[in-house]
Formats: sequence, C-alpha cells, structure tokens
Amino acid sequence: MGNFYILRAEQAQDRGARSPRERSKEGQLTKKKAAPRPAAMPTAFDQARDELFSHILRCGVLDAAPEHQKEWMDDTMQYITDRYTDLKAPELAQVRVLGERFCQPVVRRAPSTVTEEASAPAQPEADAPTEEVTAGATA
Repeated sequence: MGNFYILRAEQAQDRGARSPRERSKEGQLTKKKAAPRPAAMPTAFDQARDELFSHILRCGVLDAAPEHQKEWMDDTMQYITDRYTDLKAPELAQVRVLGERFCQPVVRRAPSTVTEEASAPAQPEADAPTEEVTAGATA
C-alpha cells in the first residue's frame, strides 16, 4: 500500500512540522476578540455638565428671554457649585460656557444654490412710482 514513515520529534521539527502549542505562539489567522472594557465612571465634570443640560431641558430655559436665561444660569451655577465641591473654578466656568452654548439657538446655514432673484441687484419699488409721478408732472 502506502509508505508510512515514523519520524522522531527532532526529525519532524527539521521538516518544519510544529506542535499546536508552537503554532499558537507564532500567531493566529484571526484576531482575538478584545475583552469588553469596564464601564468608565463619569467624572464630576461630566456629571455636572449632564445635570446642567438636564435642568436646561426640564425648566424650559431654551424658550426664555436672554436676560432670564442669564439670571437662571447664575442661580443654577450656584447650585452646581454647591453640589459638586470637587470642581475647581476653571471647570465650573467651562460647565457654564457649555450650558450657555446649549441654550443658544441652532444656526441654520443658507442654501448653497443661488437663485436668479437673489443674484440680481434689488431695486427699490418706491423709486418706480416716483419716476412716473415726476415724468407726469413735467409733461
């Protein structure tokens, strides 16, 4: 039938054959799945920012007048300062800036297409009747 050779371990290694352990040490054809990262605990800054955003949405500050927004922000930042004693002045200032930006209305971009009406120079309609009246008066 067929010729079968029995090789000793030294001969097998000389011919390039490797044990399964040696093959796994060299590398795998597929990537190992990374272990899921543990959930990071939010910092005091993150918590203060999120709480401020939540207060803004719940209290309807977005619809208020700018002077009322400033007054509300002053009061709420005092509360945040008392609640999050770990935050330093620069961090509290940054939370306030984020809150003020959150209260600002969304700026919509103008459409990128230009219509002929928009590109043509606008002439005041008040000039046209004035010319007619002037022309009628001289005739």
